[in-house]
Amino acid sequence: MAKKHGTIRELADLIRANQGAVIVLDNDDWWIDRSPDAENPYQEGTNDDAEQARWEDWENNNLLARGRDYGYGGPYGRDVLEALALLAGIEVEDC
Repeated sequence: MAKKHGTIRELADLIRANQGAVIVLDNDDWWIDRSPDAENPYQEGTNDDAEQARWEDWENNNLLARGRDYGYGGPYGRDVLEALALLAGIEVEDC
């Protein structure tokens, strides 16, 4: 998992190093997974505690970064936008 308070450059490097990753933007958070949740071989929400634990382990190991690890730009994915812009050579301006 990414360290807390990473820089936009570190986030851009993480994105570049993990091509094929999935960036999920939510209204109050964002995160980057190595692969889509649909690839999780375990079932979520079952009454089987062992199966649920395996599902949670897979999810935790699949997580590359969360917004709170880079979150100076707010929860709506600004950090991700800035990292992608950096990779593309595009400047981001505030207004």
